[in-house]
Amino acid sequence: MLYINRASRSVREASVSDDGKLLFAETEHVTETRIKGSTDYGFRCMPLTGEAINLIESVHQQSPEQEYLFMYEDRQLTTITFNRHLKKVCDKLSIKYRPSHQIRFTNASIVFDNGVPIGELSNMMGHSNTSTTLHYLRKRLPSEDTVAKVQQALSI
Repeated sequence: MLYINRASRSVREASVSDDGKLLFAETEHVTETRIKGSTDYGFRCMPLTGEAINLIESVHQQSPEQEYLFMYEDRQLTTITFNRHLKKVCDKLSIKYRPSHQIRFTNASIVFDNGVPIGELSNMMGHSNTSTTLHYLRKRLPSEDTVAKVQQALSI
């Protein structure tokens, strides 16, 4: 099981100058002890396959002293930087690129389609409301049983 309870968030302060122009400070990356939302729901917990655990352990063994799994020059990778590196790897391997958030949508859909109840999936994804989780589910097709019931109900 992988528990995600810290994440980097970009913070950029803005102010208005005396002459009415918008001024932006330099972007700062802040690590928080929850992902987002309320403290009750801001954590994520996703069971992993043995292959995924082995891959994570392999990456960790390359730099066991690092605080985070994905770092560059002693800094945690931002989502943008991670996705940029992911795209390069996908291009090199001739694999269709999907950004990390799109992978999250795919994972939610696959897990739900394989019988994980929406409430449990919502909890694993760190959502406080199942309607947010429902937004992540893509290509919703009715089950064969539902198709049969509709066809039977509509037949004369």
